[in-house]
Amino acid sequence: MTVQHRTGSKASFTNGGTIIMRPTTPHWHML
Repeated sequence: MTVQHRTGSKASFTNGGTIIMRPTTPHWHML
């Protein structure tokens, strides 16, 4: 599942609930 994020950051959500923020990416990517 991917969602738009206004800051242009990417958040990777793992099954363990860990959120990984990555700058300068156009969207949030859910693993």
